[in-house]
Amino acid sequence: MHSFDGHGCTFHYNSDFSGEIVIHNIKDDKEIFVDGEDLLKFVAYCYIQGKRIEEIEQMTYKDLLKR
Repeated sequence: MHSFDGHGCTFHYNSDFSGEIVIHNIKDDKEIFVDGEDLLKFVAYCYIQGKRIEEIEQMTYKDLLKR
């Protein structure tokens, strides 16, 4: 299992994000268990999709037609 230290929490996860991801909140010493695939879907939807929409909104019509 791998670990990643964020600003206020630590993530414990499998390298392929299978199974559960344990999110340990450092401030109140509590843990949350999240399905790895659910977390990946959340990030893809909220972050990646948002970034792509932002890029498209900034493009000229010529750039859009090139794609």
